[in-house]
Amino acid sequence: MSYHGRKRNVLVLTVIVFFVGAGFIPSTVGIKEEKTTFKELKSPGYIQNLIDKASNGDTIYIPSGIYYENIIINKKIRLIGEDMNTTIIDGGNSGDVVRIADEWIKIKGFTIQNSGDGFYDAGIDIDIDCNKNIITGNTISNNSLGIHCYCDNGIYNTISDNTISNNGIGICGTGTIKSNTISNNGCGIQGHGKIKGNNISNNGCGIYGGETIKNNIISNNGCGIHGGGTIKGNIILNNEYGINLSSSYFNYYHKPNTIKKNNFIDNTRDAFFFGFSFLNFWRRNYWDEPRNVPKVISGEIRTIMLFSVYIQWFDFDWFPAKEPYDIKVGI
Repeated sequence: MSYHGRKRNVLVLTVIVFFVGAGFIPSTVGIKEEKTTFKELKSPGYIQNLIDKASNGDTIYIPSGIYYENIIINKKIRLIGEDMNTTIIDGGNSGDVVRIADEWIKIKGFTIQNSGDGFYDAGIDIDIDCNKNIITGNTISNNSLGIHCYCDNGIYNTISDNTISNNGIGICGTGTIKSNTISNNGCGIQGHGKIKGNNISNNGCGIYGGETIKNNIISNNGCGIHGGGTIKGNIILNNEYGINLSSSYFNYYHKPNTIKKNNFIDNTRDAFFFGFSFLNFWRRNYWDEPRNVPKVISGEIRTIMLFSVYIQWFDFDWFPAKEPYDIKVGI
Protein backbone atom coordinates (compact mmCIF):
# COMPACT_ATOMS: atom_id res chain seq x y z
CA MET A 1 0.00 0.00 0.00
CA SER A 2 1.42 3.43 -0.92
CA TYR A 3 2.28 6.01 1.65
CA HIS A 4 -0.37 8.38 0.37
CA GLY A 5 -3.10 5.79 0.20
CA ARG A 6 -2.72 4.05 3.48
CA LYS A 7 -4.90 4.77 6.40
CA ARG A 8 -2.56 6.38 8.92
CA ASN A 9 -2.56 5.34 12.51
CA VAL A 10 -1.90 8.08 14.91
CA LEU A 11 0.52 7.16 17.60
CA VAL A 12 -0.60 9.23 20.49
CA LEU A 13 2.25 9.47 22.91
CA THR A 14 1.13 12.53 24.79
CA VAL A 15 2.09 12.59 28.42
CA ILE A 16 -0.31 14.67 30.51
CA VAL A 17 1.19 16.48 33.43
CA PHE A 18 -0.79 18.16 36.20
CA PHE A 19 0.61 20.41 38.86
CA VAL A 20 -2.67 20.49 40.79
CA GLY A 21 -4.54 17.37 41.81
CA ALA A 22 -3.48 13.78 42.01
CA GLY A 23 -5.88 12.28 39.47
CA PHE A 24 -5.18 10.94 35.99
CA ILE A 25 -6.75 11.46 32.59
CA PRO A 26 -7.10 8.85 29.86
CA SER A 27 -5.30 9.47 26.56
CA THR A 28 -7.18 9.39 23.27
CA VAL A 29 -6.50 5.67 22.95
CA GLY A 30 -7.82 4.91 26.41
CA ILE A 31 -4.53 4.26 28.17
CA LYS A 32 -4.34 5.90 31.58
CA GLU A 33 -1.06 7.53 32.48
CA GLU A 34 -0.15 8.24 36.09
CA LYS A 35 1.25 11.64 36.96
CA THR A 36 4.68 11.95 35.33
CA THR A 37 7.44 14.28 36.51
CA PHE A 38 9.33 16.64 34.20
CA LYS A 39 12.57 14.96 35.24
CA GLU A 40 11.48 11.82 33.41
CA LEU A 41 10.29 13.80 30.40
CA LYS A 42 13.64 15.53 30.06
CA SER A 43 15.71 12.37 30.28
CA PRO A 44 18.21 11.91 27.43
CA GLY A 45 16.85 9.79 24.61
CA TYR A 46 13.16 10.39 25.40
CA ILE A 47 12.19 11.77 21.98
CA GLN A 48 14.53 9.45 20.08
CA ASN A 49 13.02 6.47 21.87
CA LEU A 50 9.53 7.47 20.71
CA ILE A 51 10.77 7.92 17.14
CA ASP A 52 12.44 4.51 17.18
CA LYS A 53 9.17 2.89 18.24
CA ALA A 54 7.02 4.74 15.70
CA SER A 55 5.90 3.62 12.26
CA ASN A 56 5.55 5.53 9.00
CA GLY A 57 2.49 7.78 9.13
CA ASP A 58 2.46 8.18 12.92
CA THR A 59 2.17 11.46 14.81
CA ILE A 60 4.22 11.90 17.97
CA TYR A 61 3.14 14.59 20.43
CA ILE A 62 5.79 15.94 22.80
CA PRO A 63 4.75 17.82 25.98
CA SER A 64 6.48 20.96 27.21
CA GLY A 65 9.91 20.49 28.72
CA ILE A 66 13.59 20.71 27.86
CA TYR A 67 14.97 17.68 26.04
CA TYR A 68 18.75 17.47 25.88
CA GLU A 69 19.08 15.32 22.79
CA ASN A 70 20.43 15.04 19.27
CA ILE A 71 17.74 13.19 17.34
CA ILE A 72 17.54 11.48 13.96
CA ILE A 73 14.17 11.19 12.19
CA ASN A 74 14.36 8.42 9.61
CA LYS A 75 10.64 7.66 9.26
CA LYS A 76 7.73 9.46 7.61
CA ILE A 77 6.25 10.89 10.80
CA ARG A 78 4.92 14.12 12.26
CA LEU A 79 6.73 15.38 15.35
CA ILE A 80 4.58 17.96 17.14
CA GLY A 81 5.56 19.95 20.23
CA GLU A 82 3.01 21.22 22.73
CA ASP A 83 4.23 24.83 22.53
CA MET A 84 7.06 26.29 20.45
CA ASN A 85 8.20 28.44 23.37
CA THR A 86 8.26 25.76 26.05
CA THR A 87 8.98 22.52 24.18
CA ILE A 88 12.73 22.74 23.72
CA ILE A 89 15.19 20.40 22.03
CA ASP A 90 18.69 21.39 23.13
CA GLY A 91 21.66 19.89 21.29
CA GLY A 92 24.11 20.68 24.06
CA ASN A 93 26.47 22.46 21.63
CA SER A 94 27.24 19.21 19.82
CA GLY A 95 26.52 18.21 16.21
CA ASP A 96 23.08 18.58 14.59
CA VAL A 97 20.20 19.00 17.01
CA VAL A 98 17.69 17.38 14.62
CA ARG A 99 18.65 15.42 11.53
CA ILE A 100 16.00 14.58 8.93
CA ALA A 101 16.86 11.40 7.05
CA ASP A 102 13.61 10.67 5.19
CA GLU A 103 10.82 12.40 3.26
CA TRP A 104 7.30 13.53 4.22
CA ILE A 105 8.38 14.55 7.73
CA LYS A 106 6.77 17.43 9.59
CA ILE A 107 8.28 19.24 12.57
CA LYS A 108 6.15 21.79 14.40
CA GLY A 109 5.97 23.47 17.77
CA PHE A 110 9.54 23.39 19.11
CA THR A 111 12.41 25.59 20.11
CA ILE A 112 15.48 23.98 18.55
CA GLN A 113 18.75 25.33 19.88
CA ASN A 114 22.45 24.91 20.60
CA SER A 115 23.93 22.86 17.79
CA GLY A 116 27.65 22.29 17.64
CA ASP A 117 29.86 25.05 16.29
CA GLY A 118 31.19 23.08 13.30
CA PHE A 119 30.71 24.59 9.85
CA TYR A 120 27.81 22.27 8.96
CA ASP A 121 26.31 21.74 12.42
CA ALA A 122 22.65 22.76 12.31
CA GLY A 123 19.53 23.14 14.38
CA ILE A 124 17.78 21.10 11.67
CA ASP A 125 19.80 19.31 8.99
CA ILE A 126 17.92 17.81 6.02
CA ASP A 127 19.84 15.05 4.21
CA ILE A 128 20.72 15.72 0.60
CA ASP A 129 18.24 13.21 -0.88
CA CYS A 130 15.28 14.06 1.39
CA ASN A 131 12.47 16.23 0.01
CA LYS A 132 8.84 17.13 0.70
CA ASN A 133 9.45 17.85 4.38
CA ILE A 134 7.72 20.63 6.32
CA ILE A 135 9.38 22.74 9.02
CA THR A 136 6.77 25.10 10.43
CA GLY A 137 5.93 27.00 13.60
CA ASN A 138 9.27 26.61 15.38
CA THR A 139 11.83 28.84 17.06
CA ILE A 140 15.33 28.06 15.81
CA SER A 141 18.17 29.86 17.55
CA ASN A 142 21.78 29.77 18.68
CA ASN A 143 22.98 27.25 16.08
CA SER A 144 25.86 27.37 13.64
CA LEU A 145 23.27 26.87 10.86
CA GLY A 146 19.64 27.31 11.80
CA ILE A 147 18.30 25.06 9.02
CA HIS A 148 20.61 23.31 6.54
CA CYS A 149 18.75 22.14 3.45
CA TYR A 150 21.10 21.62 0.52
CA CYS A 151 18.96 18.92 -1.10
CA ASP A 152 18.62 17.70 -4.64
CA ASN A 153 15.26 19.18 -5.64
CA GLY A 154 15.19 20.76 -2.19
CA ILE A 155 12.71 23.33 -3.45
CA TYR A 156 10.06 20.79 -2.43
CA ASN A 157 10.92 21.22 1.24
CA THR A 158 8.85 23.95 2.91
CA ILE A 159 10.15 26.19 5.69
CA SER A 160 7.36 28.42 6.93
CA ASP A 161 6.15 30.48 9.89
CA ASN A 162 9.30 29.97 11.95
CA THR A 163 11.25 32.44 14.07
CA ILE A 164 14.91 32.05 13.11
CA SER A 165 17.39 34.18 15.04
CA ASN A 166 20.90 34.38 16.46
CA ASN A 167 22.38 31.70 14.22
CA GLY A 168 25.54 31.91 12.13
CA ILE A 169 23.31 31.45 9.06
CA GLY A 170 19.55 31.33 9.51
CA ILE A 171 18.67 29.12 6.52
CA CYS A 172 21.38 27.60 4.34
CA GLY A 173 20.36 25.84 1.13
CA THR A 174 17.26 25.39 -0.98
CA GLY A 175 13.54 25.29 -0.35
CA THR A 176 10.29 27.17 -0.34
CA ILE A 177 10.96 29.72 2.39
CA LYS A 178 7.88 31.69 3.34
CA SER A 179 6.35 33.74 6.15
CA ASN A 180 9.32 33.40 8.52
CA THR A 181 10.79 36.00 10.83
CA ILE A 182 14.55 35.90 10.24
CA SER A 183 16.65 38.26 12.34
CA ASN A 184 20.00 38.82 14.03
CA ASN A 185 21.85 36.11 12.11
CA GLY A 186 25.24 36.48 10.46
CA CYS A 187 23.34 35.83 7.22
CA GLY A 188 19.58 35.43 7.09
CA ILE A 189 19.22 33.16 4.03
CA GLN A 190 22.06 31.73 1.98
CA GLY A 191 21.19 29.69 -1.07
CA HIS A 192 18.45 29.64 -3.66
CA GLY A 193 14.74 28.94 -3.59
CA LYS A 194 11.35 30.58 -3.50
CA ILE A 195 11.70 33.24 -0.83
CA LYS A 196 8.33 34.83 -0.18
CA GLY A 197 6.59 36.85 2.51
CA ASN A 198 9.37 36.83 5.09
CA ASN A 199 10.42 39.54 7.52
CA ILE A 200 14.21 39.64 7.21
CA SER A 201 15.93 42.15 9.48
CA ASN A 202 19.09 43.01 11.37
CA ASN A 203 21.26 40.37 9.75
CA GLY A 204 24.77 40.88 8.42
CA CYS A 205 23.32 39.98 5.02
CA GLY A 206 19.58 39.48 4.54
CA ILE A 207 19.59 37.17 1.50
CA TYR A 208 22.73 35.82 -0.16
CA GLY A 209 21.66 34.08 -3.35
CA GLY A 210 18.10 33.97 -4.54
CA GLU A 211 15.90 32.72 -7.35
CA THR A 212 12.43 34.12 -6.68
CA ILE A 213 12.44 36.82 -4.00
CA LYS A 214 8.95 38.23 -3.63
CA ASN A 215 6.86 40.23 -1.15
CA ASN A 216 9.38 40.29 1.68
CA ILE A 217 10.26 43.05 4.12
CA ILE A 218 14.06 43.31 4.04
CA SER A 219 15.26 45.90 6.54
CA ASN A 220 18.19 47.04 8.65
CA ASN A 221 20.66 44.53 7.24
CA GLY A 222 24.25 45.18 6.21
CA CYS A 223 23.20 44.13 2.71
CA GLY A 224 19.55 43.44 1.98
CA ILE A 225 19.99 41.17 -1.05
CA HIS A 226 23.36 39.95 -2.34
CA GLY A 227 22.56 37.84 -5.35
CA GLY A 228 20.01 37.72 -8.08
CA GLY A 229 16.93 36.17 -9.60
CA THR A 230 13.44 37.57 -9.98
CA ILE A 231 13.21 40.22 -7.26
CA LYS A 232 9.69 41.62 -7.19
CA GLY A 233 7.37 43.41 -4.80
CA ASN A 234 9.72 43.70 -1.83
CA ILE A 235 10.09 46.47 0.74
CA ILE A 236 13.85 47.07 0.88
CA LEU A 237 14.30 49.44 3.77
CA ASN A 238 17.11 51.04 5.74
CA ASN A 239 19.89 48.65 4.71
CA GLU A 240 23.50 49.66 4.13
CA TYR A 241 23.11 48.22 0.61
CA GLY A 242 19.61 47.53 -0.67
CA ILE A 243 20.74 45.16 -3.45
CA ASN A 244 24.27 44.19 -4.45
CA LEU A 245 24.34 42.11 -7.62
CA SER A 246 27.92 40.86 -7.56
CA SER A 247 28.95 38.63 -10.45
CA SER A 248 25.35 37.44 -10.78
CA TYR A 249 24.43 38.13 -14.40
CA PHE A 250 22.30 34.98 -14.44
CA ASN A 251 19.97 33.65 -11.78
CA TYR A 252 19.59 30.01 -10.78
CA TYR A 253 17.72 29.19 -14.01
CA HIS A 254 20.34 30.97 -16.13
CA LYS A 255 18.08 33.87 -16.98
CA PRO A 256 18.97 37.54 -16.57
CA ASN A 257 18.11 39.08 -13.22
CA THR A 258 14.89 41.08 -13.08
CA ILE A 259 14.32 43.67 -10.35
CA LYS A 260 10.86 45.21 -10.58
CA LYS A 261 8.17 46.97 -8.57
CA ASN A 262 10.14 47.06 -5.31
CA ASN A 263 10.17 49.89 -2.81
CA PHE A 264 13.70 51.12 -2.07
CA ILE A 265 13.48 53.37 0.98
CA ASP A 266 16.18 54.95 3.20
CA ASN A 267 19.01 52.61 2.25
CA THR A 268 22.52 54.04 2.48
CA ARG A 269 22.99 52.84 -1.09
CA ASP A 270 19.97 51.45 -2.90
CA ALA A 271 21.66 49.28 -5.52
CA PHE A 272 25.06 48.31 -6.86
CA PHE A 273 26.38 45.71 -9.30
CA PHE A 274 29.85 44.29 -9.72
CA GLY A 275 31.82 41.79 -11.80
CA PHE A 276 29.88 40.27 -14.71
CA SER A 277 26.52 41.53 -13.50
CA PHE A 278 25.92 44.19 -16.15
CA LEU A 279 22.73 43.27 -18.06
CA ASN A 280 20.13 43.28 -15.31
CA PHE A 281 16.56 44.39 -15.96
CA TRP A 282 15.41 47.18 -13.60
CA ARG A 283 11.72 47.94 -14.07
CA ARG A 284 9.39 50.40 -12.37
CA ASN A 285 10.91 50.35 -8.90
CA TYR A 286 10.25 53.11 -6.38
CA TRP A 287 13.48 54.85 -5.39
CA ASP A 288 12.91 56.87 -2.20
CA GLU A 289 11.06 59.69 -3.93
CA PRO A 290 8.84 60.38 -6.95
CA ARG A 291 10.89 60.45 -10.15
CA ASN A 292 10.13 61.74 -13.63
CA VAL A 293 13.55 60.79 -14.99
CA PRO A 294 15.31 57.41 -15.17
CA LYS A 295 17.09 56.11 -12.10
CA VAL A 296 20.80 55.59 -12.71
CA ILE A 297 22.29 52.50 -11.04
CA SER A 298 26.06 52.58 -11.02
CA GLY A 299 28.45 49.65 -10.76
CA GLU A 300 31.73 48.20 -11.87
CA ILE A 301 32.07 45.41 -14.39
CA ARG A 302 34.93 43.07 -15.21
CA THR A 303 36.10 43.27 -18.78
CA ILE A 304 35.88 40.07 -20.82
CA MET A 305 39.36 40.29 -22.30
CA LEU A 306 41.14 41.39 -19.12
CA PHE A 307 39.44 39.73 -16.14
CA SER A 308 41.46 41.71 -13.63
CA VAL A 309 40.37 45.07 -15.06
CA TYR A 310 37.16 46.73 -13.88
CA ILE A 311 35.47 49.69 -15.50
CA GLN A 312 32.65 51.96 -14.38
CA TRP A 313 29.27 50.93 -15.82
CA PHE A 314 25.67 52.03 -15.52
CA ASP A 315 22.25 50.37 -15.59
CA PHE A 316 18.97 52.26 -15.73
CA ASP A 317 15.46 51.92 -14.40
CA TRP A 318 13.96 53.84 -17.29
CA PHE A 319 10.48 54.30 -15.86
CA PRO A 320 10.72 54.43 -12.06
CA ALA A 321 7.53 54.49 -10.01
CA LYS A 322 6.29 57.87 -8.83
CA GLU A 323 4.76 56.52 -5.63
CA PRO A 324 5.66 53.60 -3.35
CA TYR A 325 3.73 50.42 -3.98
CA ASP A 326 1.16 49.15 -1.51
CA ILE A 327 2.94 45.85 -1.00
CA LYS A 328 1.16 43.11 0.89
CA VAL A 329 3.78 40.95 2.51
CA GLY A 330 3.28 37.29 1.71
CA ILE A 331 1.04 37.77 -1.33
